[in-house]
Amino acid sequence: MDSMEIYNLEIQCTSLQPLINDKALSVGMTGKAAASVLRLQHLLLAFQRGRVDGLSHILKAKFNGNLTFMQANCINIQFLAINIQLLLNIQCMPII
Repeated sequence: MDSMEIYNLEIQCTSLQPLINDKALSVGMTGKAAASVLRLQHLLLAFQRGRVDGLSHILKAKFNGNLTFMQANCINIQFLAINIQLLLNIQCMPII
């Protein structure tokens, strides 16, 4: 892994930090998500488009027949969805 790949991985992990803080994702899961090039923006968009099913779809996506991120029972998708909904509500709040 070269320095650019490490830098990109760190950026992707940083984008998922709010989910680590809320204990919706473990540090290990965040590393796997980052390695599969998932960022918080991807999860937010998937949730906006399909709610829990959208999250489930993106987290269980296959590439060349292999799961890209998670096994079926590695993560509580419902809990992750609640945390993502909270993040979306925070992002949509007007600044006074």
